[in-house]
Amino acid sequence: AIDAAKCDFLNNALNKEERALLRTVISVVGPTSVEDGKPVQLTDNFFEIGGNSLNAVNVVTKLKDQGFHLGQLYSAIIMHVSAHGFF
Repeated sequence: AIDAAKCDFLNNALNKEERALLRTVISVVGPTSVEDGKPVQLTDNFFEIGGNSLNAVNVVTKLKDQGFHLGQLYSAIIMHVSAHGFF
């Protein structure tokens, strides 16, 4: 199993929703992108880093089990992306 808590790039997450999302995605698809081997980031395309539809269902289920609502996570991501000038 991947110890997501030791991944340095998780320290760049701004809030608990972002950290939960990154840790969950990492636990499902791994800590690095299959395309370029770089660490998974919040702004990466899930499918380009190695995710697929079954992985997406797994991520959503794990996040719901942690008590998160999808709207809560979506808002956190949009705020992060907007704050960093990706839109």
